[in-house]
Amino acid sequence: NQSITLNTATNAFTGAVSITTSGTGGATVISGGTDLNLAAVNVGAGFTASTVGNLNVTQNLTASGSVSLTADSDGNTTGAFSVFNGVTVNSGGGTITVTADDFILNGTGAINAGSGSVNLRQSNAVPIDLGSANTGVGNFSVSNAEFNAITTTGTLTIGLDSIASPVTADEVDAGSKNLTILTNSTINDDDDTGDAISTTGTLILQSAGPIGNLGGPQGLNINVGTLNLNGTGGSDAFITDSGANGGTLLGNLTTGGLGNINYTLALGALTVGTVTTAGNVTLAANAGSINDNADDGLADISGNAVTLTALGSGNGIGTVNGTFDTDVATLNINTGSGGASLLDIGDVNVTGFSSAANGSVSLSALGTLTLSATIASTGTGTVSLTGDADGNNTGGVVQGVG
Repeated sequence: NQSITLNTATNAFTGAVSITTSGTGGATVISGGTDLNLAAVNVGAGFTASTVGNLNVTQNLTASGSVSLTADSDGNTTGAFSVFNGVTVNSGGGTITVTADDFILNGTGAINAGSGSVNLRQSNAVPIDLGSANTGVGNFSVSNAEFNAITTTGTLTIGLDSIASPVTADEVDAGSKNLTILTNSTINDDDDTGDAISTTGTLILQSAGPIGNLGGPQGLNINVGTLNLNGTGGSDAFITDSGANGGTLLGNLTTGGLGNINYTLALGALTVGTVTTAGNVTLAANAGSINDNADDGLADISGNAVTLTALGSGNGIGTVNGTFDTDVATLNINTGSGGASLLDIGDVNVTGFSSAANGSVSLSALGTLTLSATIASTGTGTVSLTGDADGNNTGGVVQGVG
């Protein structure tokens, strides 16, 4: 049940390394030389291997715990991670972490973490190409064939938020995987043709730079079940979702500063958890409704100038799961025939109001509701404007209604 450590800190192993432990013993292999070739590895706990050069898994690697595999450990861009054809790295449900200058699964080479997560990390600031993207030779790349050869019901995380590697995605098909992309740089696609990233699971984007500022006027094209966005540098995010999965949940979107968020859903209903920025927010459901994920009285959107558009027959804003709550400076509303129910938890200035609602439209504020726009209503529904909605005599409705 004891673990094994092999360490040649200043030299390379002259041949392939094979390790077998009995019981619950794990193993660690550290090479200070060039390349490290792992032959048969079968351990009863976790396994760690590291080398300054290339790390090649030439025969099956089986562990019963976390697996950490590092090539290019000195970060000088001369070490790739490779799994040979027909070979599988299997953690038995533990987390698998690969760090390298490039990531290669040859032929039917595979990674299987089961219920554990998989982390693919660049060892230096090399660009990251995902799917069909190919922005240069020698980049850290994960093809669609490699996405399909990775098994995890946890989360597949690509990148590190501490390294400024620009990420480019094109026609990524992640199936139902929960996918996280991290970088201290930018995240973009290479064109507006098709969906750059597709998954029925959750997509998490975290970057210090802009998201969707390159690759075409539609921004980053996606098709996901749930989207979370964490901007750490206050940059803009511009995203178009095809909605081919039948609608999207915006779980938690934040820019970390004055960044603007522009999100358009082409098809289906848009459900909003929380959107937070000191900048402006534009949310559009071009053929569906926009609704609160939970009727909890908390602001669904906190921002400066906010535009909400829900178009199409029977579609509206805040008509399911309770009133849609905001905490914004200005509000521009464009709703279809489904009506609208919105409450701002402070003072709000309504700068645009267009409605085709046959259902009722209710705009309220706990503070002062200022109407700076003419109400353009082509439907038959009633329109209700309320200030001081909590009745504590600290607001009202000001200016005329056109």
